[in-house]
Amino acid sequence: MGPPHATSIDDLLVHAGWVRRLARRMVADPQAADDLEQEAWVAALEHPPADARNPRGWLARVLRNAARQRGRGEKRRRVRELRVPAREAAAPAGELVERLAAHQRLVQAVWDLEEPYRGTVLLRFFEELSLKDVAKRQGVPVSTVGTRLARGVEKLRERMDRESGGDRRAWSLALAPLAASTATTAPLSTSTIGTLLMQAKLKLAVAAAAVVATGTAFAVWTHEAEPDPRGDVARAAPGGGAATTPQAEVAAPEEARRDRRGTPAAAPAANEPGNANIDAVAPLAPDLGLVAGRALDTDGAGVAGLAVHEMGFAPDDEPLAMTAGDGSFAFDAPGRGLRLVATSAHYATVLASHHAPGTAREKLVVVARRLPLGGVVVGEDGVAAPDATLRFALPERWRSRFTEILDDAAPLERNAAADADGRFRLDALAVDGAFLVAYATGFEPELVPLPVQPTDDLQIVLRRPDLAGAELTGMVLDPLGAPVPGARVGLGWVDSVLTDDTGFFRLDLREDDGAFDLIAVKPGFLPAVMAPPESWPPFVVLELGGAPLTLSGRVVDEDGAPRPGVLVWAKDPTFFGHMEEMSVHAEGLLAELPTRAVFERMRAEDGDPASFDARMQVQPSAFLPRVRTDADGRFELVGMLPREYTLRALDDATLRMTESGPFAAGRSDALLRLPRRGSVGVAGIVVDGAGEPVPGVAVIPRRQPFSAPWGRHGFYSWRVDGESARTDASGRFALAELPVDAEGVVLALESGDVMPRAVDLEEAVRDARANGRTKDELRFVVEVRYHLQVVLGEEHGWVDDVRVLDEEGERMTIRAFGAGGYWTGGSASVTAGRTEVLAVAAGAAQVVLHGGKGEPEAHAVKLERGRLNVIRP
Repeated sequence: MGPPHATSIDDLLVHAGWVRRLARRMVADPQAADDLEQEAWVAALEHPPADARNPRGWLARVLRNAARQRGRGEKRRRVRELRVPAREAAAPAGELVERLAAHQRLVQAVWDLEEPYRGTVLLRFFEELSLKDVAKRQGVPVSTVGTRLARGVEKLRERMDRESGGDRRAWSLALAPLAASTATTAPLSTSTIGTLLMQAKLKLAVAAAAVVATGTAFAVWTHEAEPDPRGDVARAAPGGGAATTPQAEVAAPEEARRDRRGTPAAAPAANEPGNANIDAVAPLAPDLGLVAGRALDTDGAGVAGLAVHEMGFAPDDEPLAMTAGDGSFAFDAPGRGLRLVATSAHYATVLASHHAPGTAREKLVVVARRLPLGGVVVGEDGVAAPDATLRFALPERWRSRFTEILDDAAPLERNAAADADGRFRLDALAVDGAFLVAYATGFEPELVPLPVQPTDDLQIVLRRPDLAGAELTGMVLDPLGAPVPGARVGLGWVDSVLTDDTGFFRLDLREDDGAFDLIAVKPGFLPAVMAPPESWPPFVVLELGGAPLTLSGRVVDEDGAPRPGVLVWAKDPTFFGHMEEMSVHAEGLLAELPTRAVFERMRAEDGDPASFDARMQVQPSAFLPRVRTDADGRFELVGMLPREYTLRALDDATLRMTESGPFAAGRSDALLRLPRRGSVGVAGIVVDGAGEPVPGVAVIPRRQPFSAPWGRHGFYSWRVDGESARTDASGRFALAELPVDAEGVVLALESGDVMPRAVDLEEAVRDARANGRTKDELRFVVEVRYHLQVVLGEEHGWVDDVRVLDEEGERMTIRAFGAGGYWTGGSASVTAGRTEVLAVAAGAAQVVLHGGKGEPEAHAVKLERGRLNVIRP
């Protein structure tokens, strides 16, 4: 940790706008919020922090302390105030004169600004017009107004510095009281010339002081929310949050929606520098000592009165925060990663937001109105489909409707399994274009539009596929020749089926590519396996074998000591096929390990909202059969076929892994030796393409000890992460506990600001040594993310997809991120006239529009880092 940084008033005043917003989140009463803000600045002026590396964290603590003091008794405070002599509240005369002189110098500086800067500043701060109204008055785009304001303010700041001999502290302190009171200035109404001039000067000084002295972030101006005609609906809540009154929550939940963000600005005028077709939308960057964000509805409007929780919360858990009138929330950073959800009696989470320690990007949680559904799933004959599963599905490219960076957000799965009578209950959400997917063994999947209102009488009818000329029929028998009901029959990517009460099955061959064996599995028996012939006969008989086998043994260290709690699995299980939208292995089915439907039922029963992927990472399943060793290091794998297996063992606490075999199923003496050798530490730096250090990058030791096909075109990898580190302000990191046998260990480099990268640890150490560096001087280069969204007008209705080219005209890789993963490709689809928010590396020079009804159309771009670039060709 470096030495403390000396604190200047500038270090604090640049956060004035943030302090004002945080104060208004803590208390709903505007006057009380102004008082909190004023107390924070008094404390800052009288007792500034000794270390300015985290000014917002210090200011947040000052505000919280002030809020707690206010809550300890209005009567006690009034008594205390009455005891303070009136003369103590007055500033010394010399100080007042100095303050007035600073005000006059600032007002004169505004008068002396050349056009168009003076007129723009006067309209914005004297007339109190919005950016949009200033743009209309001057006949220029909104972004031009922003450019003029930024330059005008900088000219004012330079003049004030010059006239104060470079002592910004002096004039900043004089203007700080005005900067803190901008929320209370009122429109002018007197008619006398002298009074009008006096008030005009004071009002202009107040407005200019708020901008010039505090250096308020310009990005805040570019997203003015339209006023809510109802006023505030939020009230103060314990812990500094805000909650709607019960009446507002129950009687009028729609009225809690507030502050729709404005449309991105129009293109700059031709005489203004910069991109002529890009609006740079800067996201609010909260302090690292806080987790700050917003809850949005599906139209992008803020939602008040929601409880913000960590995913997996219990019903009686206190919320981390309550959303304010504009949907914003903030709470102390916990120092660990967590996924955030927002909920109320009427709203539930569509997209949860992931927070990683040390990251500053605004956390965005998307919510929608609850839509509870119930009903029954039946076949065309009206008979219930007891194994039916229902899934709530969002429309394709649904994220394209948002103009926010949702890299940290991921959808929550909402599924339900029908009971023995085919009945189900599903907590769906009212999302335009969303639908239900219902599927069951032996039926075609059915897509069902969402009802408009909650209902308990939804009937979903599943239909048998028309398999004329494309089906395989047969029967499954036990070793004695008796029909076997309930056997699972699979054929690669063909949807597997269950045999009926007579042992009969019928498979849809339309997905068969002739590359997989036909397998029948039933717990208690060995599978029946038939290799694919040149053409399938009209009817096949599959005969199951005797009892499945086991394979057991021990895991020990190099000295023969037992290793308890170690994961053991077969590296090469027998692929069975496709089941319930997942790939499964025969050994997992024979061991009766959970399938997807079982996971869904478990989640419905215990109310745990953890995602399916998270469960798959930590729990044995039909996809990945695995066990842990007991206290003596012993393990037993069941459901094994009469063949040889290669076994792997992994200590997921240290990432140490070993592999041994092959071992024939049926043995009980399999022995795996796990390396006991010590740990090694590495350190280094993470930089971008220009060699600049990149802070906040998580450096995660990782193994991916198992992967297998997941559907026809993908792979699923089980990954295990070790103790991670995060780069500091200088881009440096250090990892102390890595296995000496680092083969197969990668260092994953991840953050919301860079493209993910995985580096083989052994190769990284070798490369460092080859370049004269040690293992404590590793150097990793990452690509910074640049975010863009292409928004098209009606004249571009012919465009189907968008591509991004670099300066050499080469197509760049496009990614779209969501918490837990991303898609990647060379082009991005256009939905309803826009792409979703995309990410590319540095060097983007052109956006090219493609479509079947027009010639490709190229547009030059220059993307800005750290913000959303909205491109309007």
